[in-house]
Amino acid sequence: MKERILTANYLCTWDLQSIARKEQGKVKDNGKVFFVGDQGATTTREAITEHTVFGEDGWINLYPGDRKDLYFLLDDGWDVEYLKDYGKELYKFGSHNVNEMKFPSFKGTPEEKLKQFVERVKAAGWKGLGIWLPMQAYGEDNYKKSVSETKDYWVKMLERSKYAGVDYWKVDWGQLAHNSVDRGELSKLAKEVYPELIIEHGICCSGINDKRGGSGRYVNDSSYPRAMAYAKYPDVLRTYDISPLGMSTTMDRVACILPEAEVLLNCESIGAMAAGLGFSMGIMGYHKPELVAIRWHRIAPSFVGGIAHISDKILFDSYYFTEGSHWETDLFGKTIRQGAPAVISRNTDLPKVECDGEPHFVVASLNPTGAYSVASLNRKLMDKTSSAPDVTCFVNSAPENIGIFGDFNSIEFQLSKTPANVIVQNIITNETVDLTDKIALDRNLRITGNVLREVYADFEDYAIGNRLIITYAMN
Repeated sequence: MKERILTANYLCTWDLQSIARKEQGKVKDNGKVFFVGDQGATTTREAITEHTVFGEDGWINLYPGDRKDLYFLLDDGWDVEYLKDYGKELYKFGSHNVNEMKFPSFKGTPEEKLKQFVERVKAAGWKGLGIWLPMQAYGEDNYKKSVSETKDYWVKMLERSKYAGVDYWKVDWGQLAHNSVDRGELSKLAKEVYPELIIEHGICCSGINDKRGGSGRYVNDSSYPRAMAYAKYPDVLRTYDISPLGMSTTMDRVACILPEAEVLLNCESIGAMAAGLGFSMGIMGYHKPELVAIRWHRIAPSFVGGIAHISDKILFDSYYFTEGSHWETDLFGKTIRQGAPAVISRNTDLPKVECDGEPHFVVASLNPTGAYSVASLNRKLMDKTSSAPDVTCFVNSAPENIGIFGDFNSIEFQLSKTPANVIVQNIITNETVDLTDKIALDRNLRITGNVLREVYADFEDYAIGNRLIITYAMN
């Protein structure tokens, strides 16, 4: 599939809503924050208000130097009233109307209120506004009907977002959440009514792969056929919710979907994966790994298409679920295993990975801009940890920018030209170290563990993300 750049990172308010409810003392069971899928969803929905969004310490003030590259996405609860029993009133979700109790200063028609919201978000410096919505129509008579049966509703909502200037729809749970036909119909209709709108579909599945069968592999998961169908619908597919085993769970989902994907994959908040593989992010808070990926995407944006390579070697992670460690309470007291390919790459050969112990996962990609990126991803192994590997990257080109994310014992880049100068720059601090005199300048550009540790000692945030800036000899 032909490559296409699509920059679609956003800050999602869901985890921020959970934190807000904890701080307000409104969550149950001794102040524990529950997760979507448990009773926590109810209180978390109530935390999205004008104060939490636009107040002095509101979420609108996050990412001060980087919000121009992010959509501000209002998650579940922004357009629904305070309800006594959410489970019995699911038909009230999907109004696309800024709720007047939660956001009292927004006045006028639903279209005008939404437009005011967009303008206020953009005035604060954000790229634009995204909104969460359920995969269902609004209203007791319509919420179980198909998209074709409720076409007038969907056209009206698309026209509302077009009028207001909403840029992004995060289409999540709902009565039609597992219906591939209806999701496809919605994407088709959106391209007819509002083609500039970015549509994201969520897989809507468990936080672990093959929960029922216990194999730990996504190909055996009940949501796998849906995911493969959604991978054909524009514009974005979110790999969905995860557990403390999120790295291996997401790696396996990506390995299944990526070779067939005609859309941009969103790997939620796994910043190193987003940077290493050219995916977008649905960021759930303020963390430096995500910040690194945002900045790297200015050089090497997220993209659709290309050729995927998947390692045959499978690595298994494991985790013991304690009470409160996840939103799926039936996992408590169980040890769960999740397996995934050891290495994944896009538009470039699989890197060679060597390690004395259990290696990190490794991902790499050659971006349409010509930049190259590689990342090592930590794993969960119960009573031990994975190790920083020795990695050889078969770049076979001469990129001026190479992104390195995570820990490596050593790393080698096999290039098509000999470098004349090599500078490493920390992506967080912008500090630089000239490596030209510290390494052998050769087409096989190798940085040893000793050099890496020496460089890291000079940086405040050494293990998060660094950029090699390379100029080449005239030969």
